[in-house]
Amino acid sequence: AAAVADYRPAEAIAGKRVKDADGWSLELVPTVDIARALGERKTSGQVLVTFGAEIGEAGLDRKRGMLTSKNADVVVFNDVSVPGIGFDTSENAVTIATAAGSIDVPRAAKSAIAAAVLDAARMSRDAANAAKEWTVADLRTIGFFAKVPDRRPDWLQAPQVEWICSVSDC
Repeated sequence: AAAVADYRPAEAIAGKRVKDADGWSLELVPTVDIARALGERKTSGQVLVTFGAEIGEAGLDRKRGMLTSKNADVVVFNDVSVPGIGFDTSENAVTIATAAGSIDVPRAAKSAIAAAVLDAARMSRDAANAAKEWTVADLRTIGFFAKVPDRRPDWLQAPQVEWICSVSDC
């Protein structure tokens, strides 16, 4: 999969530009910021995970800024200056940032990186959901309930609650 481009040509040319001896300038304009648009439309219960390939500490700082500027819950930073990870390889190493802090995920198979990202998304969702007062209708609508036993209201143990799946098997 490829990342969405940050810029596009300002004008499209119909057909092929004929090669000649003249120079050619290309004006680029920003594309729609998909992450920002999703963050603006995010509703309660949704978790927005964004990804960004950048370089070094300054890049990591810019990606952490997406937690607020794009209303992201989880930001996955890939430092593309590190050789042997990321693109064109089966391994990666990332930093996962959330409102609670950041964690460096060391070099591993991309499937292990994906599992770490999903864990971060679940933890972000669980943290948001733990503060909510749940109803039986909520549980039937969303199909799961975060497993936080010490925060479950007493009525959740009642037999009328229909458990569709738990966090571990959704």
